[in-house]
Amino acid sequence: MNGAINKRNVIDWVLIIVYFIASAFINNEIYNNYLLLGLAILGICISAAMLIFKKEMTKSENVREIIAICLLVCLAVYAIIKVTAA
Repeated sequence: MNGAINKRNVIDWVLIIVYFIASAFINNEIYNNYLLLGLAILGICISAAMLIFKKEMTKSENVREIIAICLLVCLAVYAIIKVTAA
């Protein structure tokens, strides 16, 4: 259980760091929004894959992945709204 949570935390932090480093070099707001959308979709895919393919997850790990998917979907919707508004 602890190893899976630590791996998931590393994935979360890598996605966050990639966003901040890439957004520091991107001056165009629309590209920044597309970057946010792409990372949200990547995070959704990773969480969904963990739910589907990892069979030995506990109930609390499943709930954590479902919450992560819900938050990433909210982030993706926010990015879509920002892209269409720009």
